[in-house]
Amino acid sequence: KFGGQSLQRLKTVSAFAPPKIQSNKNPSRVFLALESHSARADGHLSFNVGQRIEIADYSDDHDLLIGKLDNNVGGLIARDTLENCLHPEGSTENISNDLNTSTLVFNGRFRAFPTNDKSDFLKLRSQSGLAYFDRTGYISVLSSYGADVLLFLRPRRFGKSLALSMLTCFHGVEHKNNYDILFKGLAIDNDVQAGTVKPNQYLVLLLDFSGINRDPDPGIAKAGLFDMINGAIER
Repeated sequence: KFGGQSLQRLKTVSAFAPPKIQSNKNPSRVFLALESHSARADGHLSFNVGQRIEIADYSDDHDLLIGKLDNNVGGLIARDTLENCLHPEGSTENISNDLNTSTLVFNGRFRAFPTNDKSDFLKLRSQSGLAYFDRTGYISVLSSYGADVLLFLRPRRFGKSLALSMLTCFHGVEHKNNYDILFKGLAIDNDVQAGTVKPNQYLVLLLDFSGINRDPDPGIAKAGLFDMINGAIER
């Protein structure tokens, strides 16, 4: 009772029961989230970049769709959210935006994000299903500086090694025949088509100092340095 009167019915508007996906009623489609989307109290589904969302093509409201995540959490998704944030899984299309909104791209059917510190741009782009945030637009930016030396001061796991591998694949003559696999459809491809930057024009020597034996003995340290340089030349 409240105020001497019985409440015959109580409607809670902040709670939401996840809808059931009835895939036998209408075929569902699986999408990949290219942007994060925050949930609201009205039952809209929240998801993170790279998350798979199953969409059923029906709802009581024609502006809303019913979605379900891999962990069986369900909710409503507005059609404009579907158009702006989600991309059909399995599409071979590479989507790129400007440098401030680098877009997630992948070849064929999305399978996974790279793990185990995968910093090999060639493997990342040639293996089907691996996702990659398109940072290739920075190649033109770096080329425009005309500096003898560029120093990247970034913390660990911020993509320094992957950036160097990307530059090696773009500038190295040995990757000329792989241009379409590596860069076709990405941001840098627009500049290549416009003629503002040319790919695969140089012999690139990539030196990795991270694996050198930092022995206190100068002779051992020097031998490790020479081994690294000779190995890079052989490759």
